[in-house]
Amino acid sequence: MLRFERFNTFYIFNLHLDARWGRHNSQRYGGIFSMYRNHWSNTLSTNFSDMDNYKVNSNANPVTRVFSEIYSNRVVSVKDKFTLRSTDGLKVSAHASYYFRQVPRVTNEPERYRDFSAGIKGEWTITDNDYVELAYAFDQYDKSTLQRSQNLDIRSYSNVQNSVRALYNHT
Repeated sequence: MLRFERFNTFYIFNLHLDARWGRHNSQRYGGIFSMYRNHWSNTLSTNFSDMDNYKVNSNANPVTRVFSEIYSNRVVSVKDKFTLRSTDGLKVSAHASYYFRQVPRVTNEPERYRDFSAGIKGEWTITDNDYVELAYAFDQYDKSTLQRSQNLDIRSYSNVQNSVRALYNHT
């Protein structure tokens, strides 16, 4: 793990890197980079992991032995969040993330899973007793199969969601 921070009169930087290696060629790498200033902040995080297939069995007795294969997977994840705070009780934040996973259960036809999510939210503290929040979120999830012989990525499932939220609170 490597961590680096720098402080000066204008910005605060934070960098965090990590790596891990394990059995079955398992490896994971990650990083977080944050930057802060008076009224805003931004955080970017990334992760990558990879692992090979491996077989397990439940018993030494050949009659009752159960074989199972743990399938490899490759995962990539990227997330970013930006926040802006003003002095008059207004806060605006935006986020975006992308997730990708590939599992090769069938030779030359790996399954692929993708998710993209993004949103924006505004929060306003009008008085000590009044609070308003407005938010929008988008999410799209896809599942597909890559046919390498024909270089085709065939989508078998897709789900798209749009959400809007408005909230007013008076105490």
